[in-house]
Amino acid sequence: MSRARLHHEPLLLPFAGLLVVLALGATQYANNLGFFFTFWLATIAAGGLIGLRRKIEGITCRVLQAESGFEGTPLQLVLEMRTPQAISMQLGLASEPRQPLHLVAGEARPLTLGLPARKRGVHAPGRLLISGRDRLGLMRAEHERTLGGRYWVYPAAHGERPLPEPAGRPPPAGGDEFEGIRPYRAGDAPARIHWKSLARGSTLQTKQFGGGDGLRHGPRVLDESRLADLPREARLSQLCAWVLACETQGEPYALRLQSGPSVPLGQGLDQRLRCLRLLAEAPRA
Repeated sequence: MSRARLHHEPLLLPFAGLLVVLALGATQYANNLGFFFTFWLATIAAGGLIGLRRKIEGITCRVLQAESGFEGTPLQLVLEMRTPQAISMQLGLASEPRQPLHLVAGEARPLTLGLPARKRGVHAPGRLLISGRDRLGLMRAEHERTLGGRYWVYPAAHGERPLPEPAGRPPPAGGDEFEGIRPYRAGDAPARIHWKSLARGSTLQTKQFGGGDGLRHGPRVLDESRLADLPREARLSQLCAWVLACETQGEPYALRLQSGPSVPLGQGLDQRLRCLRLLAEAPRA
């Protein structure tokens, strides 16, 4: 483990000057009491610096959770802080504002920090900077820790393309039979919207058709090749929106990217997590 770095505070020079004046005065007048105060103050200062470095270096921190989320949304890092000796300090991630914290000896205390804004991808929490001052305010000790773990920043979920049709299901045609209407769901094709009910002041409805082929509830394949006319990041954002729409509607789905692995058919939180992580890890154009 690296040693804590020491930096002098503005009060150090006046304090050193005071010790010099006391030492010169005690020498000039052979004053034992002056020598006593000089060495007493110097001992307090030296002991405080040694104790400060030991306290800072004795702090242990463990990553409890590095929150993953969508690009542009605030994410949080949860740490567990522990120290063998009581200490008041300031800490924060590199390039982020620091916040004060007081730890009691032997206490395990959770701490929540905001993660810096990052682009889509897989990231490490980075470095944690811990700093504290001695009791006299003469020196400041700083210690840097490299935090373990990683978190995913998913593409921002947005796009205007409707969900692709379920596999094996042709779009509504003359051979399909009208079965009725149901409430509108995100991703429904505009051609299926029941505009007459909307004109009568009703809520937005969607027309349902059945073709008798048994594939009306087949799985959806979210294929990036369907979005070849969009830039890469826009394609990933649309795929992300499709994944969320399928989960909201409770439909099974698979994910296919033009480059890299694919996610087979599935549904549920594990499927959602696999797809979102794959989108986050996709190489940039």
